[in-house]
Amino acid sequence: MAQTKTPLTAEDTIRAWAAAVAARDIEAVMAFYADPLLVFDMVGPLQREGKALYRRAWVDEFFPWHGGTGKFAVASLPFIRATTSPLAPASWTAAAPKAVDPSNIP
Repeated sequence: MAQTKTPLTAEDTIRAWAAAVAARDIEAVMAFYADPLLVFDMVGPLQREGKALYRRAWVDEFFPWHGGTGKFAVASLPFIRATTSPLAPASWTAAAPKAVDPSNIP
């Protein structure tokens, strides 16, 4: 029986998610989320509720902007000790393959 490696640490999970984003693999990206889902995003609308709506944002907004040759990578991944669970305030590098006209961003 073949076994697959399951991410065991927060860092493994974040890096696996980032790899899925970079590969534009929507199924792998969405596997990291569950319903009910409430996401506060960096680009409008700032709040998205529900896995289906968040999936649509990836497919309709981020992936077209990113293109097949854009860059998406973990820039830094420090961990902060907390009383109940670690915090990982990761920073990302994301760039479209060419200059983006801000007036065309939804």
